[in-house]
Amino acid sequence: IYFRRFFEPLPATPSFPIVAGVLRMSPKYEVDVLRRRALLHLSSQHPTTLDDWDALGQKYKGAYDEFLLELILLARQTSALWILPVAFYTTCTRVDPEVLVADANGHGLPATDVVACARGLRYLDTTATSAILDFLNPRPIPGCLLPEFCAQNRGAK
Repeated sequence: IYFRRFFEPLPATPSFPIVAGVLRMSPKYEVDVLRRRALLHLSSQHPTTLDDWDALGQKYKGAYDEFLLELILLARQTSALWILPVAFYTTCTRVDPEVLVADANGHGLPATDVVACARGLRYLDTTATSAILDFLNPRPIPGCLLPEFCAQNRGAK
């Protein structure tokens, strides 16, 4: 038996420890409605498409930002793998690298996840830098005979 108001559906925003606890306990007690609700709470802040990420925009609450490492581990433990891309992106952009590496007490991410974060961050940096610096070497416009005219038209668009 559970008290319904303890774990309300969206748009309520329960804390991460509550969502994580419900998600871990719901299979044990075979309460699928609570498992689905917990997954919906996590999914609401971790969209699976770029359009949904853009739509989330300013509505992104970062409600679970202080629990990013725990979120990644929870997603793996509960097979909620669709949460991982946004969780890793947020982790790579908001968490100090020293925090990622597991300490003597085991707090942190497994080595494979730390490597994935490092690769992802390097990719993000390279892609962003490349996009920013593209203006220095603009792509030629096929059929353009006068570079000054081409540059002028490129800027007008």
